[in-house]
This record gives sequence, structure tokens and C-alpha cells, in this order.
Amino acid sequence: MKETLNRCAGEPNQNHGRRVGPNPEVARMEQVKWSATLSIGVEAVDDQHKQLFAIVGELQDAISQCKGQKRMHQILEKLITYTETHFRDEEAFMQEIGYPSLENHRHEHEQLVQKVRRFQRRLEMERISMPVLEFLINWVGHHIMTSDQEIGRYARGRSGAEVEDVATSPAGSSL
Repeated sequence: MKETLNRCAGEPNQNHGRRVGPNPEVARMEQVKWSATLSIGVEAVDDQHKQLFAIVGELQDAISQCKGQKRMHQILEKLITYTETHFRDEEAFMQEIGYPSLENHRHEHEQLVQKVRRFQRRLEMERISMPVLEFLINWVGHHIMTSDQEIGRYARGRSGAEVEDVATSPAGSSL
């Protein structure tokens, strides 16, 4: 990763001691957005996925606008908290519909939370905002397009009424 991707206004340029403005490389990145192609066909799950994208977009904005490590740490904590809630809801949904790959999917979720927590700890000591952002964009998009799509296909393979009933309230949650 190029060093310039991690510089923000008010931070010394390690090469020349000058201060730099907002990061143009990050500012030019396409904004992270939800799209219909990411839908798994279960409205409650899709709504939570949209919120995950919104939080990752918030992190992208903070990095491109050089909001600082403290703000990025806050957004990562928000992401972790929301992600844990989403994963709990999604796993309850998978259990309710008898999804056969629940344990593998749960393991993927655990790995993500652990990796983001490691990023969060490293963020306190060094500037790693771009690697975090790139990882999150790739992981969330890939996970939804692969693993979560399988849940949608499985759920749609069951009767529509049954999926609708389960999707509205597994384990007493809002999912």
C-alpha cells in the first residue's frame, strides 16, 4: 500500500516534512453503496446488510476527509457492535430455517469480528486506515455475494410464507 494513501491533513509527509491535504486517492474511490445485486431476497437480512454498507461508507468518508484516528476508531466500534447484532440475527434466522451450513457461516462471522478487532487495536498504534477500508469493502461484498446469497437461495427454496414468517422475527429479534 502506498504511504500516500494513509496521509491526512495536518500529518507530516514523511518524505519532505510538509503537511498534506485530504487524501485524493481515497476521495476518488467509488463510494461504497448497496445495490440490488447484493439482495439475498430476505428483506430483513437485506435491510441489515444495507446498514452495514452505510457504516462502511461512513468509515470511507472519515478516511477520505481525514477525520482522524479517534473518529475511525469510533466508526469501527460502531461497525463491530452492529455486525455482532446482525450476525446474531442472521444466525438465528439460519437456525430457524434449518440452514445446513450454519456452523461454517458462523465461523466466517467470527473470523470477521476477530479481524476487525485486531485492526481496531492496530489503529490505536499506527495509521492503517486504507488496509482496513479495503478489507471491509472486499469482505462485506464478497461475503454477501457468496455465503449470504446461499442463505437466500436456501430460504427461497422453502415455501414463501414460511420464509416470510421466519424472516420477520427469529429468536425475538427484529430480523
